[in-house]
Amino acid sequence: MMSEYSWNMMNPFNWIWSLVAFVIQIAVIIFIILILVRIWKRYQKNGKINFKNLGSSLNTSHAQEILDDKFARAEISEVEYLKRKRALNLKASEISDSDIKNAEKDEEKNVRSTRSNRNSNKNKPS
Repeated sequence: MMSEYSWNMMNPFNWIWSLVAFVIQIAVIIFIILILVRIWKRYQKNGKINFKNLGSSLNTSHAQEILDDKFARAEISEVEYLKRKRALNLKASEISDSDIKNAEKDEEKNVRSTRSNRNSNKNKPS
């Protein structure tokens, strides 16, 4: 004989415990999702995740690193650096037309001074 309180299918409270377990599982899943969403939003707020053109932003940041390296190694001029940086559309609002014009003027002065130094060195007797 089975007791009145045994855990079998005949017990009328089995469905209640199943329902309670199901609700607890759903609550845990929702809690985990909320934590993940909060972490995601925190990274987005810090600017670590860019939702606009997410795929291209990864390529753009890599291109920006390459551009910075070339400029640091003096493979490209400041004018070229600014033009390419603007073309990459990274912080384009920070680079104005006047910045590029000023960089072009500086580059022209440097080229002229280099030419004049070469000419003066050629005229000097060795």
